[in-house]
Amino acid sequence: MKKIHLRLIAVLGVTILTAYALVMTVKTSVVDFARVSNESMLPYLTPYQLLVIAKFSPCVRLPLIHRPLWCGSCEKGHAYVLEDPRKPGRQLVKFAVDDGTAGEQRATPRLLKQLTGDIIWFTQSKAAAVKPGAAAQCRFEGSNREHSVDSRHFGPVPVERVLGKVVFPRVYYAGPRDEPAAKP
Repeated sequence: MKKIHLRLIAVLGVTILTAYALVMTVKTSVVDFARVSNESMLPYLTPYQLLVIAKFSPCVRLPLIHRPLWCGSCEKGHAYVLEDPRKPGRQLVKFAVDDGTAGEQRATPRLLKQLTGDIIWFTQSKAAAVKPGAAAQCRFEGSNREHSVDSRHFGPVPVERVLGKVVFPRVYYAGPRDEPAAKP
């Protein structure tokens, strides 16, 4: 009888550890959730709104250790979660804005160690040259400019510091609206 209980406890323990490892792998590499904390993304995203984040965009990362294997560029107008460059551990939700690097993609130095010259990667029906020396960066902006701390304050962010793309709710930002003309 004791052997049966010990075996049951061992099986239960292994099952719980396996489930935990699976959940953590999904959370660090595939999908995660976040919540908007302030008004910087109004009117597109509201405070306390729940977001679903695709963790494999723009960087594909190794499960559990969170190291980037391959990084692409940020898509202009889409919302991303990124690490705050000024406060490590703090996450920001911002829209990617055009910075002249659209379409560029790069592989991390480890992958390029044995490769020379440019390599062509085919993604989304477009060819993009991998630039071994180029450090891919993205510029981010909040839609509520008066309440947003973004790339206007801390500059472009290395693509490796982008934690994922917001996939729900689907929002698209075309840029700041023109200021109303002054009344004569």
